[in-house]
Amino acid sequence: MKKKLIFDTDAGADDLLALFFLLKNKKNSLDKIITSYGNYSLEMVANRVNRFLSENNFEANVITGSGKPLKRNYHFHGFDIHGDLWTDISLKPKTSLIKKIFNYKNITFFQKDDKNKYTYVSVGPLTNLSKVVLKSPDRIKEAFIMGGSLFYPGNATSVAEANFYWDPEAAKKVLTSNIKKYLIPLNLTDKIQFNRKHLRKLKSKSLKKLMTSYCDFYIDQKKEVFSGLNKEKIIYKGAAIHDLVTTVIAVYPNIATFTDQVISLESIENNNGLIIPVLRKEHQVSNNDDLVKLRVAVNIDIEKFWKIVKVIFEYN
Repeated sequence: MKKKLIFDTDAGADDLLALFFLLKNKKNSLDKIITSYGNYSLEMVANRVNRFLSENNFEANVITGSGKPLKRNYHFHGFDIHGDLWTDISLKPKTSLIKKIFNYKNITFFQKDDKNKYTYVSVGPLTNLSKVVLKSPDRIKEAFIMGGSLFYPGNATSVAEANFYWDPEAAKKVLTSNIKKYLIPLNLTDKIQFNRKHLRKLKSKSLKKLMTSYCDFYIDQKKEVFSGLNKEKIIYKGAAIHDLVTTVIAVYPNIATFTDQVISLESIENNNGLIIPVLRKEHQVSNNDDLVKLRVAVNIDIEKFWKIVKVIFEYN
């Protein structure tokens, strides 16, 4: 049976690459796309998603999600990383291709006659998912969350990953909830990069347009990262595709290795998204409400990953 997916996105380049994969892959059913602020304002995200669907003649249910964090202000950081393609809100998509566009209020998109349980793929801020957890946790079979950074530098601050950074309060609500969840952290997703060799293989003009500036940004930075745990040096020779990695794992979880990890959320709010692994066993069994045990992805079969995503290179 195909997995029924909800895809929660802030429309970065790697988000849309993941969306293309989901819409072409035959092992899943993409039922709902929920938009979120994050890489762009909510209005730009909604337009970018809808324009992307329109450019590729895709049909989908698009739900307008949260426009700001639960308790904090939102500030758009600019176009430097993910580019400005399809962000001009004066240029509207061909709406005939969009099955439904409706607002995400009170989580009413779960219709009464819809008895399905969904795999929730969260690749943006966790604001939307925190509301689902509050209102309709029984509708979530499992959640795969791109977020956090363990034994590894952050990409929003020196210690925090961006999705947790945007809304730490929402992240804490989700991580302490009772839904079944899998964390796909930055240190795992950084293992796979999309380079110019991959770029040349793309047949889709819209994907090539999307990924060219994104790859250029990463390659021009000459970015290097050291893992704090084993001093492994990662040199970026392409673009990080965190959200595609997370999405592929959600559909094919067997390509990843998971472990149980106790994590402290004591600093997640005060330090803007910082999560801390608890390594001493005597500290892992306290009654501290800030401690959670999560299934965390620690490795991935990179060869299998590229075989699975070959569909993104095969279609115009």
